[in-house]
Amino acid sequence: MIFQMSWAQLESAHWYFGVYAGLDFTSGSPEVVFDGALSTGEGCASISDPDGNLLFYTDGTLVYNRAHNVMPNGDGLLGNPSSTQSAIIVPAPENENLYYIFTVGADDLANPEFGTTNTGFHYYIVDMTLDGGLGEVLPYNNVENELMPLTSEKVTAVAHANNEDFWVITHFEDKFYAYLVTETGINPVPVISQIGPYLDPQVYPVNSRGYIKLSPNGKKIAVAHLSNLPLEDIPDEIKQNEFYYTNGNFANTYNGYAALYDFDDTTGMISNEVVLSTTGSPYGVEFSYESKYLYFEYDYHYPYPTSNAFEWIRGEVVQYDLNAADILGSATVIFDQFTNYGQTFQARGALQLALDKKIYYSATQYSGQTYFGAFLSVIHSPDSPGLASNFQYHAIQVNNTENPYHHLSFGLPPFITSFFRATIEFEGEILNSGTCLGNEVSFSINSNAEILAVLWDFGDGLTSADLNPTHTYANAGTYTVSAEVTTENENITVTRDIQIHPLPEALNSSLIECDFDGDGLALFTLSEADNQATTEIGNTITYHESENEALSGENPLPNIYANTSNPQILYIRVKNAMGCISVSELELSTNLQEVKAAQDLRLCDLNSDNVETFNLSESLNGIEGLYDENINILSFHESIYDAEFGLNPIGPFYENTSSPQTVYARVETSGCTEVVSFQLILMALPFVDLGDIEICPDGVWEGSAGAGFTSYQWNGLQGNDLDQPLDQPDVVITTPGSYSLTVENENGCEYEEFFTVSVKEPPYISEIIVSDSGIVTVIAVGDSPFEYSLDGVLWQSSNEFYNLQTGDYIAYIRDATYCISDKKGFGILEIPNFISPNNDGYNDTWIVRGILHYENVHIQVFDRYGKAIVDKMSNLNSEIWDGTYLGRTVNTGSYWYIIELTDGRKYVGTLAVRNYDRI
Repeated sequence: MIFQMSWAQLESAHWYFGVYAGLDFTSGSPEVVFDGALSTGEGCASISDPDGNLLFYTDGTLVYNRAHNVMPNGDGLLGNPSSTQSAIIVPAPENENLYYIFTVGADDLANPEFGTTNTGFHYYIVDMTLDGGLGEVLPYNNVENELMPLTSEKVTAVAHANNEDFWVITHFEDKFYAYLVTETGINPVPVISQIGPYLDPQVYPVNSRGYIKLSPNGKKIAVAHLSNLPLEDIPDEIKQNEFYYTNGNFANTYNGYAALYDFDDTTGMISNEVVLSTTGSPYGVEFSYESKYLYFEYDYHYPYPTSNAFEWIRGEVVQYDLNAADILGSATVIFDQFTNYGQTFQARGALQLALDKKIYYSATQYSGQTYFGAFLSVIHSPDSPGLASNFQYHAIQVNNTENPYHHLSFGLPPFITSFFRATIEFEGEILNSGTCLGNEVSFSINSNAEILAVLWDFGDGLTSADLNPTHTYANAGTYTVSAEVTTENENITVTRDIQIHPLPEALNSSLIECDFDGDGLALFTLSEADNQATTEIGNTITYHESENEALSGENPLPNIYANTSNPQILYIRVKNAMGCISVSELELSTNLQEVKAAQDLRLCDLNSDNVETFNLSESLNGIEGLYDENINILSFHESIYDAEFGLNPIGPFYENTSSPQTVYARVETSGCTEVVSFQLILMALPFVDLGDIEICPDGVWEGSAGAGFTSYQWNGLQGNDLDQPLDQPDVVITTPGSYSLTVENENGCEYEEFFTVSVKEPPYISEIIVSDSGIVTVIAVGDSPFEYSLDGVLWQSSNEFYNLQTGDYIAYIRDATYCISDKKGFGILEIPNFISPNNDGYNDTWIVRGILHYENVHIQVFDRYGKAIVDKMSNLNSEIWDGTYLGRTVNTGSYWYIIELTDGRKYVGTLAVRNYDRI
């Protein structure tokens, strides 16, 4: 493979542009990158070192170092992200650490009444030795660093004919300004070429936009003026509007101007104008690598005036043949978006040559008031005529789903076109670095002109006049290769450094492993030989079964390798960071060993399920005790085979599969890797089941854990319950609460039983039903079954009592545990039908036996005329009526009564009153 490595092309290896968009060409092809910090509407510039390592990039106002942070002093530059070519970066001649940044300003709010106020043409210096090698913009004064007070949005650069100095060129009005940059600095007096149309600065910014580019051979210069709008073409009523700005009303509504000129890279003069177009709006410009063809990008818009100044109707890319007798007549449209894709073209785009000799096109699309684009288009063969140039629309996407906010804008980074002249190519194993000692290197020149002769100096005292020589260096080191190249256009000397990397150290090594079954085979960890194979740090080591495979890097062996013979020779391939290779030998051998046995690991079976998690590391002391030397326990395994060959390691926290179970440790000793066995054993737990206990409200629990345990401990006892031995099998608990009992067996395994002691909820009588037939039913609530009694002595399981005589009773209830009973009174009513209220001590009052057990009894007594003599609620007293009404004893006679109980029973009858005093 050929790699390009000169000072002239890899300076353009890194592109940062648009909204965080980027490309990396160091592999030879563009790779999209997402690490950029730049966000610009148009102008941008990037620079890399001769080996293609990013140095810095800018939008003309901010300078970002390779870490994508703004450099010290790297803000406040007077370029403008809205300038077409806001900046270009030029290396300082004869000083590899200094770079010039040339900026051109922009004025998007220019008013024809007052003219443009763009910031003009300035330069700044970056010193790459500062800020730890990240670079720093040297302190500057914008006034002192000003080269022109006003300029257009154009700047380009090319090498001087002496191939040591540079020309930096900008444009203003109808003049080109060429500034010479030498090892002594910038000549502030430019070479001025007055040629071409007058672009009125009163109509900036529209007249200032568009690219300027030089051909890679330095002989041609092309310029795109987006608009050539005369001031007098703007109506007075518009100019008199104080809120009128040229950019807003005329940005895309007036024809521009495209032209080609000759450039003298010795004098800096520009001459011989060829007008290529005065219609449409030219913006992007680029030459092909061999300077055979010129490409312009044109936008076409609605004729002025228009109601929609921000909309183009189509965009084109046109090729011109620079060797044609009629360059204008050679124009070929290689891309027409409207024709090819049937949609309105939305925004102008840059054209930029890359080190892969292709031209990239950054047309964007318009959305609302913002220009965005996700795809670069590519001219794959720009040195081929017409459609053979192979234009590919939307070839490279600059964003993806993980990076959706990366977009194109109008601009792409311009470079010194001399970067695309002759370059040294060489054949090497390591991209952009060099080759290894002993390798034959092929050298060649890649040029955009026919090569007539080359004189090579390989930097080690040897030379060659071959066009494509080969050379082998005798010693490692850095050599500066130079080539004096004679082409049909010029004589040029190009140089580049080549690194001849030393070979890595590779030493013969050996590994010994233990064999536990006498077959001479074992499992080797090949990386254990790494420290033997080389003492150098950072090398890559692989192992191979043959020397040829080691040299070629084919079929590397796995790190865990089972030998096939005893002894066996493998080959070590040592590769350093530069990709250089050395090969040495590795001898594998085995010796016969027995499997040692270490002490068991024991655990209590906490869940009584024959499964526990063992910490295999707890076996370390037992295993180490088998040896008189320091050992290293590498891993644990379920089988001796796995342990011997280092397969399927387990632990250190491991759940057993049986009890007992044998596991194996792979142990590294000073001699070889050995295997040690030990057993995992589970021990049964003691067990006691107390359950949850209920006691009567005034009761106690006399508990017992039973015999057979080596220790007991009752936990959680309170108050007087603590006044007893708590480490015995039996205990008495009087207080409700949560408790536990811990017991231990002869194996030292403990079991803790948790239990509660609670007071049993006693049953209670919710209702007593007395029927008219004398049947009494007692309704109880609580934990059944219950027993019932009317005297607290005789008990029955039925809740019904029959044939009860009139009178007062008490019903008792208790549960099956004979806990405290509930009781409740009731009565079987005895209603007398006679009273004699004469105070003789006999039947003086109406007493209803049994009624005192009922609340809210409604009692009424009426005379024979229906008059209510008594109308009251029971006050839980058996004496209902004393025979009086309004304080006087009633007359002898018949009365009738109504007694209504709350359970719905109703008694109606007659009551005879005999008042012997009032007969």
